[in-house]
Amino acid sequence: MKTIATSFLRRLRRTPTYAAIWMRRLGKWLRTDPATKLGSLALAVLLFLFLHGLSPKIDTRVIRVPVEPDLLKESSKTISDISATEVKMELRGRVDLLQSIKPEELRLRVGRDLRNRSSTISIRLTRNHLERTDGAFRAIPDDVRILSFEPNTIQLTLEEQCSRAFLIAMPEILGTPILGTVNTNAIDILGKREITVTGPSNIVAHLYDNSVRLATAPIDVSNSSQTFEETVDLIPPTAIRPYIDEQDMKVRVRIPIDDETATAVFSNILVNVAAVADGERIFSCSPTNVTVTVSGNKTNIAAMNATNIAALVSGNEAAAAEGGDAVELPVRVFFRTPSLYATLRLHDPEPLTVSVRAETVDRSLPSPDDPKPDVLFVAPEEPPAAEAPEAPEAPEAPAPAPDQP
Repeated sequence: MKTIATSFLRRLRRTPTYAAIWMRRLGKWLRTDPATKLGSLALAVLLFLFLHGLSPKIDTRVIRVPVEPDLLKESSKTISDISATEVKMELRGRVDLLQSIKPEELRLRVGRDLRNRSSTISIRLTRNHLERTDGAFRAIPDDVRILSFEPNTIQLTLEEQCSRAFLIAMPEILGTPILGTVNTNAIDILGKREITVTGPSNIVAHLYDNSVRLATAPIDVSNSSQTFEETVDLIPPTAIRPYIDEQDMKVRVRIPIDDETATAVFSNILVNVAAVADGERIFSCSPTNVTVTVSGNKTNIAAMNATNIAALVSGNEAAAAEGGDAVELPVRVFFRTPSLYATLRLHDPEPLTVSVRAETVDRSLPSPDDPKPDVLFVAPEEPPAAEAPEAPEAPEAPAPAPDQP
């Protein structure tokens, strides 16, 4: 080994000398018939570039692949912890082959047929751990190389396994039915009411000893008015989710809705007349108020008040009647807040119709915006003020007498 290293260092120190020798030989070769030899050299370069362009392009690609531990068969132990759930892989090969690889179709399966039954196992990842989720023979093309795994070693922790039967909890109920109420005491889980989970004892037994139940997705009853059944997803604790079969992840639930409802009567709901306003008619109806009944869930009925109800009658037919005759027209009632229709029901008003009359406006009468005629306002008379006595006129002064000589 020392001799090989010494020889390599000696050749490395002589590299400049060898380069000078080869340059002198190349110059001597070109000096004899330079045109032909330069042409040959150019042709060789072009041929090299052409062949290089025809060769397939090689590149690298980095993908991420999930790690899935295998359940140990015929063993009292199972995998309770794994050091990494995802591994970064660097691949090298032809560009077209690299682009054909789909990471979502790959996985790294570890823990199959473990011979070592100690509590902690280290597994160095290789190409053999890579497989396709659809079970195909080759995970990646043979011409693609795996340059590296990051991390390249997976730590598995083994634990004694056990089996426990977990009860399924009743689902949470969202909203209130349109009619009736949910009988929470009669909610029934159809089929299996408990799921047997087999897994690490430090996880499964710990949850079981703490009386943990398997929850389900909540059920919304806002659009329901009678008893119904629904299939919901099971939402178990994350720690035991990998140990539950997919077929046990759906639960069928029956939600009973009692027909018990409440009603409320609202009287003196003012009837509004709607018509095309032409400024020439005024409308009146008789009677001016109706009574409305509302039914639905007790809680929603308790929060209901008369201000949420409006009564409307169309006066267009009355406007078209000849001679100002009254016309019997139906009354429509509705909620001012549209969201109330989801949980409450409006019944027909009492009475169903009202008499509507359209009267022509008398233009000779003053309108509220016109000035009031003078005859409607008389100013109060005031007594005349007392006249003061006239002062006597002062006597005129006598004229001065002329001067006497």
